[in-house]
Amino acid sequence: MKWVKEKIYRFLEIDKFVYDEIFISRSIIYRIIEFANSSYPKEFVAFLKGKISNKRLIINDLVYQHFQSSFHSASVNKQLPLSTDIFGSIHSHPGYSNNPSSQDLEFFNKNGTLHLIICKPFNLNSIKAYNALGKEMSFKVY
Repeated sequence: MKWVKEKIYRFLEIDKFVYDEIFISRSIIYRIIEFANSSYPKEFVAFLKGKISNKRLIINDLVYQHFQSSFHSASVNKQLPLSTDIFGSIHSHPGYSNNPSSQDLEFFNKNGTLHLIICKPFNLNSIKAYNALGKEMSFKVY
């Protein structure tokens, strides 16, 4: 049955968006940490840019948009143009929880397949990854 799914994905060109592993550039992790620290105590939001190669999603850049932030939320003022290299988002939580809120889940569902949340103390260990439905995912730093 797996071969049928693969053929359908290939026919619809969905296979371009299928990945088994997630890799995030160390320099992107540092930029996320810096941005979270500089925005604190307010939240920030940016989009994750990357590519899929050999069923590996490689995040290698951030795309910033104008956004409004407060101590409890961050919202994007403009939507990104359709692009095949934007895979999701990163945003910060000013507290010690990197679990998605109901507003986060609504945003995830509309903005890609990979979403990161960073919380205090704003380091690699305080970043969690989620899919569009809010299920936690693992990632590797390269």
